[in-house]
Amino acid sequence: MLKKITLAKRTCLPPDPIDEIFTQIPSINEKRLLDGLPEINNLSVGEPHLNINPAVLQDFIYSLNQRILNDQTSLIFNYSPLSGNPATLEAISALYKYYYPNLHYSSQEVMISNGATQGIWNALNILIDIDDEVLIFEPYYSTYDIQIKTLGGKLVKIPTQDNAFKPSGKLLNNAMSMHPNIKVLILNYPNNPTGIDLTKQEVAEIAEVLQRYPSVSIIIDDVYRELTYAEHFTVLDIDPLLKNRSIVVNSASKGLIGAPGIRAGMVGANAEWIKQMINIQAISVCSISCFTEQVLIAGIKHKLTPSSYYNNWIHESKQAYLTNKQYVSQKLIALGFRVIPGEHGFFILAASNVINHVVPDVILFQSEDGKAHIIKNLHQKLGTKMLHNDRYLAAYLLHVAGIAVVPGSAFGIDEYAGYLRFSCAKPFNDLKLAMSNVKIALQYLSTRNIDHVSI
Repeated sequence: MLKKITLAKRTCLPPDPIDEIFTQIPSINEKRLLDGLPEINNLSVGEPHLNINPAVLQDFIYSLNQRILNDQTSLIFNYSPLSGNPATLEAISALYKYYYPNLHYSSQEVMISNGATQGIWNALNILIDIDDEVLIFEPYYSTYDIQIKTLGGKLVKIPTQDNAFKPSGKLLNNAMSMHPNIKVLILNYPNNPTGIDLTKQEVAEIAEVLQRYPSVSIIIDDVYRELTYAEHFTVLDIDPLLKNRSIVVNSASKGLIGAPGIRAGMVGANAEWIKQMINIQAISVCSISCFTEQVLIAGIKHKLTPSSYYNNWIHESKQAYLTNKQYVSQKLIALGFRVIPGEHGFFILAASNVINHVVPDVILFQSEDGKAHIIKNLHQKLGTKMLHNDRYLAAYLLHVAGIAVVPGSAFGIDEYAGYLRFSCAKPFNDLKLAMSNVKIALQYLSTRNIDHVSI
């Protein structure tokens, strides 16, 4: 008898909660369209809806044309060096000098990665072994948890819900004292999912604690720094000596270029750590696309020139996100949600009070434009008659309101607290429709047991 093939234990890990939502949407959309229902309005994805800076696109197209005209197509289609082409590394080095003016990152201290996610993966791979502990303030980006578990590490969470999800030096010091074997601290501010950034004083308190624990390395996930509305600080701005035990990760996806599909991440660290991360990247994704490098170089050039094109583009982008967030916040508060006041980035984290409310099995959904459609078999679709936690609430809004959001438990928050993350990186009219549909969907919930709404 043939022995059954078993897969690696890491395949038994649960999928990333955000990725799980993304993968569900196409099949749910297909079923909705067959039932005559509108398509899903996706507020789950952190993807800029605005066009890429047109000047960056023009530079990219020009550089490709020049290489074709000069018979230099090998520079486009051949492998790049594992860490990036020299021009790419020089551009990242210059950008990091702008971002972190008290420091100098040479071309041997930076690299390009396949998005910031790859950058974090590279960092964790060289820092932690099996059973090593990684410390993080909650809430946190869900991918950290999956990556750490895949490597055999342990995620140690610092609860912040009682402090309005704000970290502090005191909370960090308490956690360090309770967990003396911490190997790595991850700092992600502005934070995904809250949009909270730290003041200079708050960063200084955290840096002061880190000075007392010299064996702890630091990963700084700085991808949302371009989408801030006040002066932004990292621990490197407070204490430049932390550079040698820090890995700082940035991205072109959000505010630098606004094009997540090009997958341009950037990593800065001491030269030895960069060398080791290059080795990790070499055996996972090899080198990065030459096209990605050219777009990144163009984006950095317009950021640092600075060109009026870039200034106008980033101003319009930030204004659009701010307007959208203010609108969605006001609507959610009016619906009884408790909104966490995080003004940066384009996410909103908000808690609903409808946990443990009862769901009808059939709903006649009457939208504000007068259109109506019947939603059937909700109990079967949700696998429940009651919204026991945030995952059921997110699923209810998906099937009834037709909007996709991410439950707060994906970010380490208590699932019974009813938190959801809303992305405001959407056209304003999409957000208006989403908030209207959320309002209508919540009206069908009840604290008493009912199976149907009259149709």
